[in-house]
Amino acid sequence: MEDRSIAKSPDRTLRRGNHADALQAAELFADWFAALSEATRRNYAQDLGAFAAHLGVHDRRQAAVALCTATPLDARSLVLRFKTARRDAGEAPGTINRRLSALRSLYRHVTGVPLVIPSIKAVPRRRVHRGPGSLVASLLATAATAHGIKALRDVALVATLHDSGLRRAEAASLRVRDLDLEARVAHVIAKGRMGEREAVDLSAPAVDALKAYLTARGALLPDSPVFSSCDRARKGNGALTADGIHSILSALSERAGFTQRIAPHDLRRCGARSLAKAGADAETLRRWGRWADYRTPARYVGEVAEKGREAVDLLARLRQAAG
Repeated sequence: MEDRSIAKSPDRTLRRGNHADALQAAELFADWFAALSEATRRNYAQDLGAFAAHLGVHDRRQAAVALCTATPLDARSLVLRFKTARRDAGEAPGTINRRLSALRSLYRHVTGVPLVIPSIKAVPRRRVHRGPGSLVASLLATAATAHGIKALRDVALVATLHDSGLRRAEAASLRVRDLDLEARVAHVIAKGRMGEREAVDLSAPAVDALKAYLTARGALLPDSPVFSSCDRARKGNGALTADGIHSILSALSERAGFTQRIAPHDLRRCGARSLAKAGADAETLRRWGRWADYRTPARYVGEVAEKGREAVDLLARLRQAAG
């Protein structure tokens, strides 16, 4: 009986509060949504749209108010039902987890209370079989074979993505004013930071590549994009988009003769594996990758630890066979 009543009136919790609660929730929702980065706003808009369709309300604003004026128990019930519905519809675990992340972030911002909803265990990501060091070296060498400003841009892009562990949306959002090349720092709009900028260290080779690229472009305004499109159409403000960065990496990997297309996040994973292999602990990795959850860097350290155990066991077997 409870399932049918919720299905008929998914926003029934609105009637428990007053009109002022709903207005305040709507204002806080608008504040939360406006502070998101452009890429996150685009994704979360789709996620809230899917949630609104599930609830049977008109738009994402009404869905946000319905969620955030609910009691913690009712809010959790609504989201759990949404999660189950998306899973039953065959949606990819990664997409469902992003939708849950959007709802958690919204609920915490509006109410100040965490929304405890476990994510779905995603399928293992594909592994890039080439060694991390040789992969990045091949991409850089391939990028350098292009002509003119495009070669300089792609070398700077690959070096910055890999060495600093930037996400593609972070690289796309960079503006000239965000760089302090003498201090080897870039200020990026970080994931999950509500539009706030975060200082990220740059490697010396990345700084050299950025200087060569920006110098070749000539005088630039502070608001000019760091990574600019070489498309003659120069759509929008001329900045590379996150999807454009993905396309560049894909094209470079094809030109380099890789059997698998390389995505921007593959460079981030390669950097994490290289650091773990070199002996970096989970805290060092967490700071480099700017992860809030310690389980993510611990996974990379665990991968190397497992390989180390395999090596120990192999040596023991070889010794026993020789004896």
